[in-house]
Amino acid sequence: MRASLYQWMQESKAAMNSSMLIAAFADGATLMASSTLIDVASRLQKAPSWWVAPLVVVGLFMFFPETWQMLQIIWNLGAWVMLPFTWSIVERVRQIWTLPAASRPEKIRRRTLTVDRL
Repeated sequence: MRASLYQWMQESKAAMNSSMLIAAFADGATLMASSTLIDVASRLQKAPSWWVAPLVVVGLFMFFPETWQMLQIIWNLGAWVMLPFTWSIVERVRQIWTLPAASRPEKIRRRTLTVDRL
């Protein structure tokens, strides 16, 4: 499945000229990783140490290899596409440190916003 997704994305690069289509693929590729991240962050009692971030990112790439493939495709599209996408990923990872300190209604709100997109 992984090889076929990457091959399909490469073959349909010509059809991906629309920025909305690129955004839809990028969102879809990162949706499961983001949902997992928010779910874990909402269950933490306190914010973890700073060195946990690289471990979390590597772990998410291992469980959701499509996210890594999407990063490779976006990298090939150029910096103007890669920079906002990277910022989005950084903001999603940042939830691990901000969400444990949030109030219970805020945790529920953030989980609902993420899971409802599935």
